[in-house]
Amino acid sequence: MTVSKDGVKLFVPACSKCAAVPTVIINERKAVTLADSLADLGQIDELHIIDATKAFVIGRSSNDMSHIILLDLVNGAVIDHFLCSRPTVSPDARRVAYVKFFTPHFVSDVSDEYLVYDSTLTPAQDRPTSVPLTDKWNVGIPLYPLGSQNLPGDNENVPGLSHFMTSDGFFWSSDSLKVAFTDTPLWNDLNMAVLADLSSLPPRVSAAAIGASTSIVECDGEFRGREIHAYSVRDIEFLPNKLHLSFSHQCQGKMNATDVEIQ
Repeated sequence: MTVSKDGVKLFVPACSKCAAVPTVIINERKAVTLADSLADLGQIDELHIIDATKAFVIGRSSNDMSHIILLDLVNGAVIDHFLCSRPTVSPDARRVAYVKFFTPHFVSDVSDEYLVYDSTLTPAQDRPTSVPLTDKWNVGIPLYPLGSQNLPGDNENVPGLSHFMTSDGFFWSSDSLKVAFTDTPLWNDLNMAVLADLSSLPPRVSAAAIGASTSIVECDGEFRGREIHAYSVRDIEFLPNKLHLSFSHQCQGKMNATDVEIQ
């Protein structure tokens, strides 16, 4: 894997036996070995050069656990490193939106909490004031649910309040200043479109109800015997004062579209 931008070239050796853990080569000179104290980084999936001094490295140790590494390209060092789920980097590579990670086993009543990491801030500014820099779990600026604070354990053991992402990840505006997604409280027919404006801090976040139901259904054929959310939002287009959502019915495979007024 090789990417180039602003006179910087990043390269990841393809040979898994070339190093004990994944390694990034900067400008064919500096080698940065990526290790993690909580879980092994199994592979590198994406490289995003922010500018001549910094880059995001996206990797994972499982399908559920992603690693975000902010790399210092000048000194060949790791600036920050944390764990999350479903990360999506903005078009200008300066920010990454993601779902807060929770332990997939032995935890009940988990809830999706949506966060953003801003590389223009310091690692301390990208964490709540009570969270130390060594923390790799509670990292990022809260977006949704409204009022969330990204505190330790606040996405676990929340009966009756659980949230679930119903879009295929996060969708960024072309100027990288807005990010959108859809969410539903579990076991609830109400599906919400969420729009976060990151042009200032704290982000301005708005939510509006979508007409498409996300009620739990049982499907025939491929989904027989499985209860799933009826609709999944496949694409979000940014229009003046509204979002254009394209979604499909999980059982029927039919595509539909709707506009949601939101500012």
